[in-house]
Amino acid sequence: MKENWILSEPIPQNKINEISKKLNISQIAAELLIQKGHKTPEKAYKFLNPRIEDLYDPFLMPDMKKAAERIAIAIKSKEKILIYGDYDVDGTTATTLLYQVLKKLGNAPLTYIPHRIREGYGLTQEGVSYCLKSYVNLIITVDCGIGGVEPVRELQKEGIDVIITDHHEAGGELPPAFAILDPKINHYPFDGLSGSGVAFKLAQAIYEELNLEKKELLSYLDLVALATVCDITPIIEENRIITKYGMKILENTQNVGLQALLESTGLKRQAINTYHISFVFGPRMNAPGRLGEAKEIINLLSTEDRGEALRIAQRLKEENSKRQSIQAKIVKEAKKRVKEINIEEQKSIVLAEEKWHPGVIGIAASKLIEEFHCPTILIALDKNIGKGSARSIPEFHLHNALSQCKELLLSFGGHRLAAGLIIESKNINAFKNKFQEIAKVKLKSEKLMPKFFINKDIPLEKTNEKLLAEIEQFAPFGTGNPNPLFLTKGLQIVGYPKIIGKRHIKFKVREDKNLIIDAIGFNLGNTSLSMMDNINLVYTLDKEEWLGKTKLVLKVKDIEKY
Repeated sequence: MKENWILSEPIPQNKINEISKKLNISQIAAELLIQKGHKTPEKAYKFLNPRIEDLYDPFLMPDMKKAAERIAIAIKSKEKILIYGDYDVDGTTATTLLYQVLKKLGNAPLTYIPHRIREGYGLTQEGVSYCLKSYVNLIITVDCGIGGVEPVRELQKEGIDVIITDHHEAGGELPPAFAILDPKINHYPFDGLSGSGVAFKLAQAIYEELNLEKKELLSYLDLVALATVCDITPIIEENRIITKYGMKILENTQNVGLQALLESTGLKRQAINTYHISFVFGPRMNAPGRLGEAKEIINLLSTEDRGEALRIAQRLKEENSKRQSIQAKIVKEAKKRVKEINIEEQKSIVLAEEKWHPGVIGIAASKLIEEFHCPTILIALDKNIGKGSARSIPEFHLHNALSQCKELLLSFGGHRLAAGLIIESKNINAFKNKFQEIAKVKLKSEKLMPKFFINKDIPLEKTNEKLLAEIEQFAPFGTGNPNPLFLTKGLQIVGYPKIIGKRHIKFKVREDKNLIIDAIGFNLGNTSLSMMDNINLVYTLDKEEWLGKTKLVLKVKDIEKY
């Protein structure tokens, strides 16, 4: 068995039997639930049956009462409110959510999204100037603000109250805001909410403060689900409830802009899953923020004009195609330079280039991680300033590493797996050396290859539609709640494997003479397979629909020939 195939420790049989019997599920499903941390029948049942009622009380977040009261006063007094967001899916959905909520309550706010290239992330000087010129009384930040100490201080001095809603790590000193809502610093029961998730909790609190029926807010969960998945937050606890219900709402959304997106992506009247959000919706919704004005997403999500929505959706498609072309060029150039680096020794990639587009380097860094599996930072240079996007692997906490380099950076922010930074060109070499030293220490014993954490070694005969149906109850899948991964050894390839497109491979396998199952390996097209080869497979279970018929298929993640 390959060294990067890591098999889960066995679970005591009595614990498996208890959950299997009480919930009337297979022993395999019961074992998988225990592995996910649901070790009692009660906890397993709650996981399999998520309820809206299980969302936490928003007032468990310190400062929530204070924030809700202040916003209620602003609504009733017709004060001028501005929502200050971010240019990614999380920021634009959060901005839209609060805009629509406040508009419905009779106080349509202004909105502001900074320009990624011209201004950068967070409370920028240009953004602050806009707020001051607009003579607003109250600013609510969404998906940003926790690092804006000086901008908030300036706004507060001008008599403008600032309520920060964010979900990023605090870099040290907290801004002197009227109220701060951030589950990562507020000791809230769940710290994994997206920025849009925090905005939703605030909306709940506002409705409660105004004695309104909170169920009305559930229609906005389609926006929150998009943010939760696209921002790679863990799909557990509150996020799993939000995503599960939000995707159902998305399928029949009343949002005219989302209806247009469903139509333009060919997903209308289809069951939506996290793959669709991550790889179909997300790239299109992020494209304007990467290449132009993210305000276009606010326009899309806020319009009630179907014609306008369809026109914007078409532009998003075109912008995303343009982004893909720019991205491919950056990735190609970066890979060429990576060949000159001893990655096994340096344990990281830090590259800077004048001609790279700062709005696309983040997703390009993600593509490099897929191939080289190490912390990666790409920096787009413009004269004396570099704007960097960083992506990481689970074994390396990116935000902590950047914190150790902060004296070399003008600013930075982000999470464990993704971050952004601004640096002076003269400091790039020193930063690169320090970052690489940190990576060498943290990843000293790590081999730079993806790890496959296998839930169970099972014979092929155990893979059936009943097991697949049970596993589908574990969805939605994502970070923190991966699709169960199986290992089956001693298989033989039947017939001739086929290359699908340029990167995928499709073939049939059998364990004995009677049982033959289809398998497909996405991005495994360079694997050399022939008829009658003996192999071990790591895979997830899925189904394939064709001409109205459904059949089981193995989604292959890795292959070992023997």
